[in-house]
Amino acid sequence: MRKFKVALFDLDGTLIDTEPQYSLFWSRIGRRYHPEIDGFQKIIKGMTLASIFDKFFTDLKQRNLISSELSTFEDKMDYVYFEGVSNFIKDLRTNNIICAIVTSSNMNKIDSVRKKINNFEVFFDYIVTSEMFERSKPDPEPYLKAAQLANASSDECIVFEDSLNGIMSAKNAGMFTIGITTTNEVTKIKNLCDYTIDNYKELSFHKINFIINNLNI
Repeated sequence: MRKFKVALFDLDGTLIDTEPQYSLFWSRIGRRYHPEIDGFQKIIKGMTLASIFDKFFTDLKQRNLISSELSTFEDKMDYVYFEGVSNFIKDLRTNNIICAIVTSSNMNKIDSVRKKINNFEVFFDYIVTSEMFERSKPDPEPYLKAAQLANASSDECIVFEDSLNGIMSAKNAGMFTIGITTTNEVTKIKNLCDYTIDNYKELSFHKINFIINNLNI
């Protein structure tokens, strides 16, 4: 029987319902600086700010302006867990599962979330942010770093992700990956991950154990 001891969660679009807000922000940035790129907000999903800058913004003035705008935007955003998240994570922790966040966001963003969600970090044993790795998703480094912190091997970890870059990052790290269809339709992610869910409402520790032990992975 395959066992897992670590549950790793992306943050935006996976635990908290923020992707529509970010889409508005990055769509506006894309139209302003890269009107030649269609769907700019979709291309950068799952990437760290540093990676976005390296790939799309070489001008220091532009970077500083975007950083300032993003910081102000994130401070005013709404941060709300998807339905079922709290109960699911409580159930995992009751069953001695290590729970952690692996996000492409930085610590400033995490501070903004703390202000809006009471006892945010009570659920999580640690949080991996963009300051803690060099290569952004879809590179496996973020999830491998998380496994290292938990003193776990890749096959002892299960990942929950919504973005294409995030799903590829987790799979590249050799981890069982569950894609949640909050950002992308199931047809876009089902062939990239091991299993898909629409929400957390009926998820539990025992259901996850059943899933990972009854699929031909």
